[in-house]
Amino acid sequence: MKKLLFIVAAVLIVIFIFVSWYTNKLPVSISKCGLENCHGLNLVCGSNIPDVCGMSYQLGDKCRKFANCQIVNGVCQSIKSPEFEKCQSCVNSCNRQYQNKPEEAFSCEAKC
Repeated sequence: MKKLLFIVAAVLIVIFIFVSWYTNKLPVSISKCGLENCHGLNLVCGSNIPDVCGMSYQLGDKCRKFANCQIVNGVCQSIKSPEFEKCQSCVNSCNRQYQNKPEEAFSCEAKC
């Protein structure tokens, strides 16, 4: 009888260990995935999506239309199109070229 009890306990422990390991391997279900910040080239993806964004404008805002956030393999991440990369490169160049001249940097960005 003690041997049977020992076997049952061992089987239950093995099942518990397997279930614990397996549930940690399952992908996490994400209900929302989107841009958490509203401005600039630094895209932050996650579930804290703002309802409203401010009316301010930052360099690179025009590039954001070429990127979005998607759930890939259970992870919310940014998806940047080739157009975004090209626009980002142009805006960064404008920013470097007119580092202390914001009006000229914005004029340069308009041509990107």
